[in-house]
Amino acid sequence: MTKYFEIDLPNGKIGKRSSKSRTYSHAVIAQRSYEDAIRVASKPSKELLAVRASNYRHHLSYVDGSNGDLQPREWHLKTPEAKARFDESCAAKIVASQKRLEGCACAADYQEKVRLDALAYVEAQRANGVYEAWEVLGWQSRPDLSQTLAAKYRNRGFYRDVRIVEARAI
Repeated sequence: MTKYFEIDLPNGKIGKRSSKSRTYSHAVIAQRSYEDAIRVASKPSKELLAVRASNYRHHLSYVDGSNGDLQPREWHLKTPEAKARFDESCAAKIVASQKRLEGCACAADYQEKVRLDALAYVEAQRANGVYEAWEVLGWQSRPDLSQTLAAKYRNRGFYRDVRIVEARAI
């Protein structure tokens, strides 16, 4: 038999969960951190900068034609329809890469463009109310499991407020 559970979120909404085999007593809820999102978007890590430099080289390889994916394999040439699909796919990849590299003369320009895109995305998320919404991070059957999960998310910085709430069976 299916059991149903619910929690009250601080914004007045209700979180719901069902289970055929488990009983939940608690849930961990959180709000995302706008400040952390801005920090990450505006000052990316060395690892992320390396990924973005790699992405720049990848897009550039499509634009200059040196990407191996643009070379047809034997199965691309078996039928005229397959060749046409392959050519269409290559053209779409080239156009998408040209768009991504628009206005970028070097990898540093591309990284700055991506950084500005990331900041714009964070602001769009803010306008959509993402940073005011509450998310259910997990449902637990015991208080100690809730404490463990809450501690895990409190130490990440991604969330500005992490709480444990009691669940009730309905």
